[in-house]
Parts: sequence; structure tokens; C-alpha cells
Amino acid sequence: MWTKIKNFFGMVFTYSKPIMKGAFNSVEPLVLEVAKQEALNLANSDLSSSKKRERAFKNVKTRVESQTGQQVKATLINYAIETAVRNIKNM
Repeated sequence: MWTKIKNFFGMVFTYSKPIMKGAFNSVEPLVLEVAKQEALNLANSDLSSSKKRERAFKNVKTRVESQTGQQVKATLINYAIETAVRNIKNM
């Protein structure tokens, strides 16, 4: 029985994976680029880390949604901001 359940969810994942990739790939590069720009703009400001993150989130969401006309998930924005901050710290 568990094998049937495992096979079923394996098939669902196999068929839905290209759809999910397509949805993320369409806006992901733009989100990453905008997050990088926002992180660089806020890097040397006098704001606290939490305020910088809030402002970056708001700005990324606004800019990407206005350019694409699509809703952007918070998890994608947060991931992009984390990636941008990590890249700046590693420079």
C-alpha cells in the first residue's frame, strides 16, 4: 500500500515539476536582480537590520509586481534578499 502512495506522489511531482519551474523561472531572475539592487542601496544606511529587511521587501515586491503584473510570493522575495545580502557580505 505504501508503495502505491509513494508511486502516486512521485508521478504527481514528476508532472508538476516543469509547471512549478516555469512559474518560478519567469520572475525569479528579476526578483534576484531587484533584491541585489535594494540590498546595495540599503547596505550603508543607518537603519537597523530589521528595518532594512522590511524596506527591501516592500521595495522588491512593489517593483517586481509593477514590472511583471504578477503576484510574487513572500518566500521568493525573502530568498532573494537573503541571497543578495550573503553575496554582498562575501564581496
